[in-house]
Amino acid sequence: MKIDQSENSIRKYLLGELAEADQAALEPELLIDRGKFERVWAVENELVDSYVRGEMSRADRKRFESHYLASPLHRERVAIAESFLTTIDPAVGETIDVSEKEPLVPGAAGFPYVRRAWPLARSLAWFGHGCLAHI
Repeated sequence: MKIDQSENSIRKYLLGELAEADQAALEPELLIDRGKFERVWAVENELVDSYVRGEMSRADRKRFESHYLASPLHRERVAIAESFLTTIDPAVGETIDVSEKEPLVPGAAGFPYVRRAWPLARSLAWFGHGCLAHI
């Protein structure tokens, strides 16, 4: 997978590798440019996923642990992601039939649900803990 220059800069920022001048230029943009903020959020989610799943390179893992996990909020976010990975993610792809007697959502009886709550739940948990905690 090819990573564009912007995503590479965001990864460097999140891993504490971005030059100080570039970091100083990026941070105010995150407060005024929703698109850029959402892009950083997406890259951050990918990094957390990669870390929790053990898919991160050794070098990135070391940087992630020394920089990103220095924040108590980030440690909590990773702990939540790990919890979701062990409880929800193994069920990905399983289809659950909902009977008319026990609907998961009122009015949705009989609708088959695909359990893919991991990204939504992780994002909601993170959003509630201060999105810009790393700034």
